[in-house]
Amino acid sequence: MQASPKNIKEEPKVTNGESMAALVEEYGDKLVPFKAGETTEVVILEVTPRKVIVDVAGLAIGVIPEREYSFDTNELKPGDKVSAYVLATENVDGNVILSFKRADREGLWDNLTEKFEKGEIVPVKVIGANRGGLLVECGGLDGFIPVSQLSPEHYPRVEGGSGTEIARRLQGFIGQALKTKILSLDKQTDKLIFSEKMLQGLLQETAVEQVKLGDTLEGTITGIVQFGLFVNADGVEGLVHISEISWDKVVSIDTLYQVGQHIKVKVVQIDGNRVSFSIKRLQSDPWMKAYEEFKPGSEVEGEVTRITAFGAFVKITEHVAGLCHVSQMGEGIQNVTDVLTLGQKYKFKVLNVEPATHRCSLQLITSETAGADAAVKPKPKKATAPAETAEAKPKAEDDTEAKVVEKTEPKKKTAKTTSEK
Repeated sequence: MQASPKNIKEEPKVTNGESMAALVEEYGDKLVPFKAGETTEVVILEVTPRKVIVDVAGLAIGVIPEREYSFDTNELKPGDKVSAYVLATENVDGNVILSFKRADREGLWDNLTEKFEKGEIVPVKVIGANRGGLLVECGGLDGFIPVSQLSPEHYPRVEGGSGTEIARRLQGFIGQALKTKILSLDKQTDKLIFSEKMLQGLLQETAVEQVKLGDTLEGTITGIVQFGLFVNADGVEGLVHISEISWDKVVSIDTLYQVGQHIKVKVVQIDGNRVSFSIKRLQSDPWMKAYEEFKPGSEVEGEVTRITAFGAFVKITEHVAGLCHVSQMGEGIQNVTDVLTLGQKYKFKVLNVEPATHRCSLQLITSETAGADAAVKPKPKKATAPAETAEAKPKAEDDTEAKVVEKTEPKKKTAKTTSEK
C-alpha cells in the first residue's frame, strides 16, 4: 500500500544560487541536523598535517583546522566516526568549520555536571596558588579551591592571618594531586569551584555525629586567622567566627589567644559535616540584662566613647553601648561637639533597648528635659574673627576714655592738694 501524498513530507529544494547558510536560515533543522554551538558526529574522510576533512551528516564537507586538534590525529583513519564541535556552518569555501578541542571541552563539562549532581569525587591537580586559594586543573579546565574550602589538614593556619604568609604556604601544594568535590560550576562563565573540605567532611562524619547542638566542649586552638579561631574539640574541627569570640568588638584576635591554648566552646551550628563553635555564648547575653535593667524613661550615666556627625556612642555598662542621636541633644543643636566631649560622662534618658539587634537609643538630659540645675548646658561658642573686628572700635574708644581719665586724675589730685594748703 502506497502512502497517501498528503502524508509525504515535501523536502526543501536546493537551487544552485542558494548558499548553505541561506538554506540553514530558511529551513533550519529541516535541512541539516546540526548548527553552530553544538557537538555532532562526523565521519573522517582525509587526514593531513594541517587539517582533517570530514563528512558532516552526509550533507556537507567539514574541516577541522590544526589549531583545533586536541589529540594525535595520526591515529585517525578514513571511515572513523568521532565527535566534533560546530564552530561555523559555512566558511568562504562553503565548508563547515569544526573543532575537536571544543568537543572535548563540551564533553568534559557534561561529565563534570553529572559528577556535581551525583556528588562524586573529582581529582584535580594544583597548578598555582595565591592568598585566596589554589588554582587547579581538571581535564583541561581551570578551577579554583578557596582557602575556606581546604581540608583542616591543608588549611594554612597563620598567626595574625598574614595574606603573604598564607600565599607562601599554599605555594607548597603546586604539582600535587588532590581529591575534591565540585562546590559550584557555571559553563557559561567557565566558573568551576572545588572543595576539599566537602570530601574531608565525609571522613569525619563519625566524629561529627558525636556532638549535638548546644554541647559545651573542651578543645585546643589549632589555628588563628583574620576571621576567627580553628578549634579541635574531641576530634571535631570547628570554627569560632570572630563575631562569636566576645560580646564586645574584637579588633585583634592574636592578642587574646594563642595556638595550642586550651579553651571551652559551645556548639552553635551543625551544617552537614561543618561545625561552628562559640566562646561568647558560654556567658549570658549582656543585652538581655540591659533590657531588664534599663526601662524606657529611666536615667543612666554613660561615657562618650565615639563622636560622629550624626551623634555619639555612649558606654552605659561594660558590654553595652547606646547611641544618642544629635536630634536628641536639645533644640537647635547641630554639632555634637557643642554639647558633648569625648571621654566625659553625662546623664541620659533611655528611649529603648533592643536586645535582638543590640541597639540602645538615648536622649541627652538638658534643660528641656530636666531642671536647669541638673541639665547639660551647651558649650559657649567661640567668637569668630569678624565679631572680634567689630568689637575693636568700642574697645579703642574705651581705651581712649581710660587714658583721658588717667591724665585728668593727676590734675585733680594736684588741685586738691593746693586747696588743702
